Amino acid sequence: MSGEVFKVWRVLEEEEQSDETGQMRSVIVRKELVGEILNPAQEAYVTWPELRELYGEGYYLVDVPESVRRQYLVADKQFIRTPGGFEGAGKVLRRGNRLIYDGFSEP
Repeated sequence: MSGEVFKVWRVLEEEEQSDETGQMRSVIVRKELVGEILNPAQEAYVTWPELRELYGEGYYLVDVPESVRRQYLVADKQFIRTPGGFEGAGKVLRRGNRLIYDGFSEP
């Protein structure tokens, strides 16, 4: 059954670190597992209203089930902020091999 759920982590702390090219990026340094969301319909996204209802406002890291990654060619993780931290984002969608945040796409 664990392959059919989105594992949800609450991000507790991030810090800026430079990578091998010298570019700065945010890295999660502390997180806590808050639960799992069943995915019987093989959805390619988790909505922020769903996260807010289950776990409250916050910033979440969501592990995508392997079966969904293979089916939709999506990344293995989603970063989702509920409206308190990421206004205007209704859900994470698949577009090609990229995840988009309700109109806000990754660069």
